[in-house]
Amino acid sequence: MIDFQPVRARGQAPTLVDQVVAGVLRAIEAQSLRPGMSLPSVRDFARQYQVSTFTVASAYSRLVSLGWLAGGPGAGFRVGPPR
Repeated sequence: MIDFQPVRARGQAPTLVDQVVAGVLRAIEAQSLRPGMSLPSVRDFARQYQVSTFTVASAYSRLVSLGWLAGGPGAGFRVGPPR
């Protein structure tokens, strides 16, 4: 679903938040994630990819503010309407 391989090289890689955002955007652009589809919960994503819940919550929040995702904490996150 989401092709995400975190890179933890300080100073040589984008931040983990940027990497999560890019991974979700790639999945949306490749149509692995389509409008209305649910994303993994913050905790499930964090556990699956071994990143902090803060990282995932920050990335999801950024994607909501950019219009790519809809929803929020407690309600779950879904892919927003087509752009």
